[in-house]
Amino acid sequence: MNSIFEDQKLTLADGVRRLEEAGINYMLTGSVAMIRFAMARMTNDIDIVIELSHKDKDRFIRAFSDDYYVPEEKIPGAIDQHSMFNVLNNQTLIKIDLAMKKDTPFHQQAFDDRERTHIWGVDLWSIKKDDLIVSKLYWAKDSRSELQQRDVVGIMLNGFDLEYVTKWTKQLGVGDLLADCIIAMESGNA
Repeated sequence: MNSIFEDQKLTLADGVRRLEEAGINYMLTGSVAMIRFAMARMTNDIDIVIELSHKDKDRFIRAFSDDYYVPEEKIPGAIDQHSMFNVLNNQTLIKIDLAMKKDTPFHQQAFDDRERTHIWGVDLWSIKKDDLIVSKLYWAKDSRSELQQRDVVGIMLNGFDLEYVTKWTKQLGVGDLLADCIIAMESGNA
């Protein structure tokens, strides 16, 4: 029996392989992507942004349906609303949250600027550090999630492009959250 960490590594490698073989553009984000920039924290799922259209839906389903629970009925709505759905690995029971790439200038640029890297020995496309900061603050916009803000401070402690992050957080309406994180970082209350 594998540990949850081993199961996450296996599911990440398998999910990325399936996306790439199906020709689905993607970008790792969230807590697993954060491992590259800050101290890791326990997470129960893997967050991936995908570029999926209705014409890609059946190809996506074929790529995953043999070894994953795939909620086929939720995919069209997720595509139309630029929202998300998830798949569950039947073997490891690890969930992959799949967010549709949003159609905003920031989200488009973050996706276009993703970088090829290695995480847990897996060669994959991942969000860049400054875009992850902005994304986590945007995700915390409504919830004011302290966990997301702690993640951001942890990432920022390892350096970041203040001008770039300020530009996008102001445009996305989360400049106040960035200011709170900067205060926390400078005061050592991370």
